[in-house]
Amino acid sequence: MPELPEIEHLRRTLEPLLVGRRIAQATLHRQDMLCQLGPHCATRQSMMVGGTVKALHRHGKNFSIEVHDGRVLGVHLGMTAQCFVTTAQSDDRQPKNHRHAVWILSHPQEKTLRARLVFRDPRRFGGLVAAASQTELETLRWSRLGTDALAVRSVEFRQLLRSTHRSLKSALLDQSMIAGLGNIYVDESLFAARLHPLSISSALTAAQSNRLHRAIQKVLVRAIDAGGSTLRDYRDGNGDRGAFVPKHQVYGRGRLPCSVCGEQLERSAIAQRTSVWCSQCQQRVGITDARSAIG
Repeated sequence: MPELPEIEHLRRTLEPLLVGRRIAQATLHRQDMLCQLGPHCATRQSMMVGGTVKALHRHGKNFSIEVHDGRVLGVHLGMTAQCFVTTAQSDDRQPKNHRHAVWILSHPQEKTLRARLVFRDPRRFGGLVAAASQTELETLRWSRLGTDALAVRSVEFRQLLRSTHRSLKSALLDQSMIAGLGNIYVDESLFAARLHPLSISSALTAAQSNRLHRAIQKVLVRAIDAGGSTLRDYRDGNGDRGAFVPKHQVYGRGRLPCSVCGEQLERSAIAQRTSVWCSQCQQRVGITDARSAIG
C-alpha cells in the first residue's frame, strides 16, 4: 500500500498539472468508488464539475483536491489505485483498464489541448470521498488519523511512545497515533535509528526517541525526493515509477547481508506484517530476547 512518501510525491507531481485547470466534465464508471459526505448531492456536483482546481492537500496516506468554490474530493489509493494526468499524446502509454473515474480538464491558455485526470484501481481497495469543504473532510474523515508523520514534533512523538507499551513496530503502524507510516518506512526508520522493532515503545529513553524521530523524518524526506517506492502498482501524477526501492536498507532484504555489519538480516512477522531487521545493529529496548518475543 502506498505510504506517506508515495502520496506526498503524487501530490507534488499532480499539483502543477491540476492547479488552475477547470474541471469541464467528469465520468464515474463505478458508483461504489464514490462516498458522499453530508447531504446527498448530484454526482456532477460531487465530482467537482465546473470548479477550478485551487489546491491539493495531504494527511498521512490520503490526499484531496480542492476547487475554488470550496468543494473537495478526497482520494485514498488503497493497495493498487493510481491517479495520473494524461493528454491525447500521452494517454496511449497509460493502462486503459479499471479506469473508474475520469475528469476532463481545461485551461484558458490551452484552447484545443485538454488533459484528463484518471483514477484507476484494479482491486478496488481505494476510493473517492466527496465533501462540501476541506474542513468537512478533515472533521468527518481525517480526524480519525493521528498527527502526520512529517509534521509530528519530537516532544509529541516522545509522548505518544510513552503512552503505549506496544512494540515500536506495532505503535508506528497505528494510523490513529501517527499517520502515514507503513511497513516499508517503519522498517527503514527503525534500522536508521538502530532500534529493534520489538522494542517496547514506552521503554525508550528521550535520546532514543529523538533519534527515532530524526530517522523517520530523514527517511521520509529521502523517499519523497526519490519519488517513493514502486513495488508493483504505484505511479506518480505523470505515470512514472518511484525510484526509492534500490535504496532500501532492510525492507524486502530478509536473509540478505546487512549493509552495515554484514550479518544476515532477520525476517519474521511482527504486528501481522513481515518485518526485517539486523539483530546486530538494532538495539533491543525493554525486551530480553527478540526471538522468544516473536513466538
